[in-house]
Amino acid sequence: MRKFFILIPLFIASLTSHGQDASNYVMHPGASATVFTGEKLKLFFQYITTEGAVINGSSDLSISNWTLNGKPAGQGDDAEGTLRVTDGMNATALEYTAPGKIPATNPVAVAVSFHPYSGSKSMVTLICNITVIAGYRVTVDMELTGPAGIHISLSGESATQLKPLADGTYMLEPVDKKSDMNMTVKDFSMTKVTFVGPHQYTIPLFISIGKIDANGSAPAKLVLARFGMADPSESYMADGHTTQTHMIEPLFFNAFIKEFLVTDKSNIADADWEKAWAERMQTHQGDPAYFKSAQGQADIQRLQKLQQEMGGTVNNPNVQAQQLAQQISQKAQQDPGYMGSAQYQKDIGREELLAQGNKDTGGATPSSGVRMHGVLNIEGIFHAGGGTSLEMTKQASSGGFQAEIKVKVVKG
Repeated sequence: MRKFFILIPLFIASLTSHGQDASNYVMHPGASATVFTGEKLKLFFQYITTEGAVINGSSDLSISNWTLNGKPAGQGDDAEGTLRVTDGMNATALEYTAPGKIPATNPVAVAVSFHPYSGSKSMVTLICNITVIAGYRVTVDMELTGPAGIHISLSGESATQLKPLADGTYMLEPVDKKSDMNMTVKDFSMTKVTFVGPHQYTIPLFISIGKIDANGSAPAKLVLARFGMADPSESYMADGHTTQTHMIEPLFFNAFIKEFLVTDKSNIADADWEKAWAERMQTHQGDPAYFKSAQGQADIQRLQKLQQEMGGTVNNPNVQAQQLAQQISQKAQQDPGYMGSAQYQKDIGREELLAQGNKDTGGATPSSGVRMHGVLNIEGIFHAGGGTSLEMTKQASSGGFQAEIKVKVVKG
């Protein structure tokens, strides 16, 4: 795969005499970006002064060209995407539209070359490498209101791809192979209390898809393992003093307490099912005939699915489980006969037992009856076609608190 990098001009001339330094020009969104097929991305560059002031271009800039994979804007191959200049005055900004299919050259390189000041003979070239992916964009918006002027607004987003599992079901696997969603605190208001931060953090989140029918539909379930931050950095200012405490998590938890109790009962039931499954695996680990039976085949299929989920997206905090999962993956790659062997069954069974009681490990589908531990489950219907594939809403109220969670999945 061809890679491109930001090119800083081959000169160290006295630009400072003109009040500008080539190294102070920056491209946005940066040296790299990711977009879905058909998605639009705005690009622009700025000059940042040594004092920190930001200038969006300059009237004395002389733009040479914007290019896409080395071809002038408007003259490239549509299969690589298209460029449209949005700042007609000095062409410091433009919009890239990704093609409907993943391009042969991926990432694609969008570059701009310009003279940093009027009369300059030197050029500055900035490049952004844009990776085009086909998948689903997941967005989560959470809002809570309550006594004492409380208002919390959170939003999160992640890029995912539909991953088939061993039993014919699916999961929305994050492109970065992590189960965490990046969340942003858009607003936190409370009488006499000021939210300090951090404004960005991550939460474990897992979306499971059942078997897709002839109409392209399937049951879907989102498992939310946490609302707020898991580290002590969350802090607030009250009466002139800064305190580190957790408020986002317990406030949302208080609003969804009834739903949590329902989810907890489901977790307990799933744990009982898993315990029986693990006991069957251990009891029959030396019995090849059992694994040829219908139940045995179903148990093996469960093992294969578990490995796919654990290897793909689940962050298991149990160190022993992490080490064992890595060993299982290595053995499976080195020995094709390992999958389905008695040793494989034993290893997976041990890994599953290590995961028991861990509410941050998801990994199931609504149609399989396998554990999906979390503090809250949200269910809906997934549509594999284009456009909006899934929309789910969860509302709750308790003790004067009202909360709502909206989930949207859009195919890119």
